[in-house]
Amino acid sequence: MLVVVRINRCMAGGGSVAACAYRAWRLRRLLLDATLRNKCKYLVALNGAVVEGVFCIKGVAPDVLPGKVQFDLEPVSKECFIAIEQAISALYAQTNLLKYLQGSRYIMEEHFNMAGIEVPRMKCCDYDNIPLLEPNQIEQKNRPV
Repeated sequence: MLVVVRINRCMAGGGSVAACAYRAWRLRRLLLDATLRNKCKYLVALNGAVVEGVFCIKGVAPDVLPGKVQFDLEPVSKECFIAIEQAISALYAQTNLLKYLQGSRYIMEEHFNMAGIEVPRMKCCDYDNIPLLEPNQIEQKNRPV
């Protein structure tokens, strides 16, 4: 469904949302499990309880730092951002899944269902198969400067 990445420290340093969210810890299953990778279509950048950005995941790659994953990202439309932001905000308010998040977390449809939150049914991303890339294939515009 989606990947949530906490970007608090990076945003405090003045980084852009895409640059802060393009690499994350604790998501190595995306590199190993193509089924999971193809289910997780969205990356949500969370700063405290605030959704700072929502992106389509176009590809994933191992990072040069062991244990990190890089993302090739594309921003979603405003309508998709609002729908996903509302669902994440409700999940944040009704559960502890995101309140104490350190780093990143997979959020699947069943997490929303257990909290009684309607899952947005919009098709925001056109990527059915999210490829496993090499680090040098991640678009430069998504990397921090």
